[in-house]
Amino acid sequence: MAKNLNAFAVNERIQHEDYGPGTITEINPLHTTIEFDQGGRRKFMSSMVRLERSDVAAPERRAKRAPSKPASRAKKSKK
Repeated sequence: MAKNLNAFAVNERIQHEDYGPGTITEINPLHTTIEFDQGGRRKFMSSMVRLERSDVAAPERRAKRAPSKPASRAKKSKK
């Protein structure tokens, strides 16, 4: 398992021993954020996380829909 995060890049596919395959979404000296295929998004201390490179393809992600707008209410006339 690699600990040197300089060897990894954003959008690189990795394998984590507990969460499985994922994609690195952010790396900085303090934290590494990974979007896992099954476990959602997780943030790790960069100095502690243990990762391996993976050639497992990322799953197809469905595009997120915009939230539906509430139905407009008819204006009430004043008497």
